[in-house]
Amino acid sequence: MAYNLYTTEKVFANESLNIICNQIMQALEEKFTGGTLDDKFGVTGTVAKIIQGDSLEPVKCIAFATSDVDVFTLCRTDVLKAIKHKGTVFYNDKIEITTEKLNIEVWLRNTGITLIETNGIYGEDKTEIPAYIL
Repeated sequence: MAYNLYTTEKVFANESLNIICNQIMQALEEKFTGGTLDDKFGVTGTVAKIIQGDSLEPVKCIAFATSDVDVFTLCRTDVLKAIKHKGTVFYNDKIEITTEKLNIEVWLRNTGITLIETNGIYGEDKTEIPAYIL
């Protein structure tokens, strides 16, 4: 079954962004089961804050976070195959993906991350999001 929670929940007004996030989650879920991915990978930054009830504000990029090296490695390979993108820059702890609509970041964090489920979408606890991601 295809992942579609971003579309169902209408996280973004721009449907193309919901589709990109669905594709990212689908690519990861094909490798991991939902139960194991739920505590390893989630949206972070401004999007996570908004999903958890903060006021709407412009989103400069869609950021995801994981503390699992295997998930981060999958983001470098399987996720990039799943989404249409213009370019990618790899760092030791971050992947920057350029798309036509909005840039995407995937962060590898050295410490565990606390993910909170909101309507089926997992996001980093807004009180723990580092300022450099916002």
